[in-house]
Amino acid sequence: MPSEADNIRLYPAQAVASIDRRSHYVAMQEKQLSLNRSEIRDHRHNVETEAAREYHMTENIQEGFMAFIADGEEGIGAVREVNDTSIVIYVENAGEFVVPRSAVKDVHSEKVILVPGRLDKRLLAAVGHAHDSEDPNLAG
Repeated sequence: MPSEADNIRLYPAQAVASIDRRSHYVAMQEKQLSLNRSEIRDHRHNVETEAAREYHMTENIQEGFMAFIADGEEGIGAVREVNDTSIVIYVENAGEFVVPRSAVKDVHSEKVILVPGRLDKRLLAAVGHAHDSEDPNLAG
């Protein structure tokens, strides 16, 4: 029975093609392994970030904090209640709204910054009228 070395001497073109196929196969496996590692790393980062974010939010949001649609904008209401899955925000002239934790973008300086795209349409409509009853002649 001829050895691999004999096959290379007898059939050099086929041996090169075989080596190329093996190299390609190994390269594809290495690429897949690299992708899997990258996906695992990204997934682990997302899970850790989400867990840290949820822990951070639970620790920081307190009743009385002001809610904002964007940092630096006018406040839309005040936090009335805090629980594990949501917060309740009171919007002037509209009442209370339950906001899921997933709609909270950031918490700092007693401010709760919300993600508008994750808010109930009724809340967004109420935000547009939150300051309707204010007297524009009063300095504030």
